[in-house]
Parts: sequence; structure tokens; C-alpha cells
Amino acid sequence: MELLAEARRALALIPQTSIDAISSLYHTQPQDDPHQPWFWNQVLRLQTSLSPQQLLEATQGIETALGRRREMERRFGPRPIDIDLLLFGTMEIHSESLRIPHPRLTHRAFVLIPLLELDPQLTLPDGTTLQAVLACLSYTSIGCRIWQPAKETT
Repeated sequence: MELLAEARRALALIPQTSIDAISSLYHTQPQDDPHQPWFWNQVLRLQTSLSPQQLLEATQGIETALGRRREMERRFGPRPIDIDLLLFGTMEIHSESLRIPHPRLTHRAFVLIPLLELDPQLTLPDGTTLQAVLACLSYTSIGCRIWQPAKETT
């Protein structure tokens, strides 16, 4: 959880960017590789005048500063921190380095639940509500524990 706090502090320092909202923390079991520790998940809503690519570069720099070494990881395996860009307003981006909406967003209750906590009316760029997407998922079997920390200033 301390790395999430450090990531929040670092995100707040990105130029031309501010944190607008922070979800609760969710302790969730790994989905694709169950033989590893549970993950801590949280969604932040940012306001930024950066481009999506600039924001991606900034978040990847934060991951590296917090100890992430992508070249040494196995896909879906343990990692110290993982900062994903889930949505960027109503933009759709399909480049080699960035896909928005995040390609697995609609398959992951552990992302949808905290995202909808911040905005229950949120929609995908095509107009599909995330509430409808979540309703289609079978997430009752997904382990998820909500942990509500004391309010932080950053």
C-alpha cells in the first residue's frame, strides 16, 4: 500500500496534471496468474493538459522510479507497481505503445468497480455505460476486499 501512496504523490507532481478523485483501495486476487500474492488496486481521476502519450511517459517514469523493471517481469506476474491509463476523456487511441480505452478494461471487475465508484455514470467512448459492462461480468467469484484508508491530502 505504501507504493500506492508514493505513486499518488508522484502523480500529483506531474506537470500540468492534478488528481481530481481517488477511489477506495481494493485488495484483489490475481486473475491471470493465481499463484502470486493478491494485488492492491486503486483508480485515480486526473485532470491534465498533457497528451495521452506524454501522460503515459510520465506514468512509466513513475513506475520505473518505484522499482518496476518491465524487462524482468513475466506477463501478469508480480510487479511492484502498475499504472494503467484506462480512459482519456472520450478519446480512442490504437497505437503501438498505447491503447485507450485500456484493452482489458471491460473484462476486469477489479478495475470497473473502483472506476465506477468515482463516476457511476461513466461511459466508454462508444456510449456503452460501464455499469452495463460490469453487470455482464461474472464477478461474484472474483475475490475482492475493500479497504478504506483514512483520507489523504495527496
